[in-house]
Amino acid sequence: MILAIIDKKIGILDADDKTFKNIDFSKRYFKMDEIIKFSKKTGLLNLFSGINDLYSYLTGTEVGLDTNARKNRSGHIFEKLVGNILNETIKDKEEYRLVAEDKDIKLRRNKRFDYVVYKNNIPKFVFECNFYNGAGSKPIEVAHAYMDLQDNISNSGMIFIWITDGLGWKKMFTALKPALNKIDYIFNYNIFRDNIEKILFENKCTI
Repeated sequence: MILAIIDKKIGILDADDKTFKNIDFSKRYFKMDEIIKFSKKTGLLNLFSGINDLYSYLTGTEVGLDTNARKNRSGHIFEKLVGNILNETIKDKEEYRLVAEDKDIKLRRNKRFDYVVYKNNIPKFVFECNFYNGAGSKPIEVAHAYMDLQDNISNSGMIFIWITDGLGWKKMFTALKPALNKIDYIFNYNIFRDNIEKILFENKCTI
């Protein structure tokens, strides 16, 4: 278990409750039940009882935990949460099938999609998932790449759905705004969760 928090404010995904919440670590006081819940869910309570030198352990963790590693972990968790919702949504629909890491979609360029939903063995919905805690060049590059990808997907008779979330977009909304007018659907986690049934089964969305 590795836990290192440097930023004073950070967005945290709760995989159990399937919720996203912001925590401000600059606050001087927290409610006792908030501290206990956070410590249990992150594994800190087990950590405190399992090591002899807490200071040395945490110092070493912070040094060894680089930015890309943190981004990769949060991204994989976010992708898994999205996959869980898709699986739950289509589990009773025999004509629907979910494929993760699908590289069989034939477009002008080779691309492996996070998820593809097939209906009667025909690919209908293509999903990409990204989570960004901080601003940077990568999210902007992804937005531009997905705008280019949109035409290829729609020309192939499929619907492109980009699910992206995280505090990073608050500082990069100007980069996201052009994509909102270009890509079929761009959702944060909550909007995706609340509308996925309508999109898959009725081809409509209510925001």
